[in-house]
Amino acid sequence: MNQTSESSRREIFFYTMGIATGFVILGLVAIAGYLLYPRLHNRPQSVLHLPENVKDRLQHIGAVIGNAGNPLNVPRHDSILVKPDPGKGYCVRPNIAIWGDILKARNPYNIDPPIIYLPSDRSMPLIVTEYLRNQSRQVPFTIRTDSNGYRQTEPVVAGQPQVVILGDSVAFGVNVDDNKTIASYLQARLGRRLSVINMAVGNYGVKEMLVTATEAVQRFHDIRCFVYVACQNDLWNLADLRKAVSGIDEIASNKGLRIPIIMLLHTYMEYCLKDFFGDKGWPGKQIAHTDKLREEAKILCKQYKVSFIDWTNIVYAFKKAEGSWFAPFALYSDHCHLSPRGNKLAAKAIFAKMASSMNHQGSRK
Repeated sequence: MNQTSESSRREIFFYTMGIATGFVILGLVAIAGYLLYPRLHNRPQSVLHLPENVKDRLQHIGAVIGNAGNPLNVPRHDSILVKPDPGKGYCVRPNIAIWGDILKARNPYNIDPPIIYLPSDRSMPLIVTEYLRNQSRQVPFTIRTDSNGYRQTEPVVAGQPQVVILGDSVAFGVNVDDNKTIASYLQARLGRRLSVINMAVGNYGVKEMLVTATEAVQRFHDIRCFVYVACQNDLWNLADLRKAVSGIDEIASNKGLRIPIIMLLHTYMEYCLKDFFGDKGWPGKQIAHTDKLREEAKILCKQYKVSFIDWTNIVYAFKKAEGSWFAPFALYSDHCHLSPRGNKLAAKAIFAKMASSMNHQGSRK
């Protein structure tokens, strides 16, 4: 009898412990999910401070906030910045005037912070003005486009042979004013001899870039140079690199007289400052892939007679010239996009290549 009671007590004990252990495991899973979900899904409130009353006013005036999980619920590719396009999926709206700024991030060490875009022709409600005064990084920039939807290049030069800029948000000039993009700095160096047309659009990949290059050849009849600012995030697959270089070469050679091509391969801050970030930055596999990308791009450009510029080498040269380990930070406005100083250096390198490339313009052999 005693043995039976003892056995029953043990069964009850183990049964109770099993239930308790299950609850503990469920609790740990719930806590882990709570902590990891914002990182995996970029939950808006984990990234930035955005009260509901401010959110309502921002939605009313058509604002857009990027890098925060779309907290304003703006329709994809249909905003104050872009509109749907049948050939490329979307394109930049023509004749827009946009004011932007980088917002403070709630999570520390955020090198890809939220960015807010507002129509500059709308009066801002007081509640929005106060929000921006407290939550913005106070590095505002303006974005204007012409009647074709191209980013405004300054100074404006019309009626001259064209230099066409292709690429994504790096070439477009996210986080900087119209007069501080790669295109504008290049225009300033060229003077009034040539007209720099910035046809780059944020998030465009290789496919959209080639469609844009084709449109450029159809629209402009005196293109003297294509400048392709290739962001490495568009070329994670090396097959895309070959597609980009061979594709733009084919388009540039379509009419017999080959248009010179310059390709600037842009790399991220995490790569150029990998010795700073260490194990907190990119994994070794990603760094090794970028090493390979730089090697392959140089070889491929030589094969197709495309003038090649390695942005990483520009960053390293700048660090050496400045004599500071931290100097490369000055070339970026976030972990990807370039600062005015970075854009200026990129334009300087492109201008130097143009002098050589355009002197050799002629029929392809």
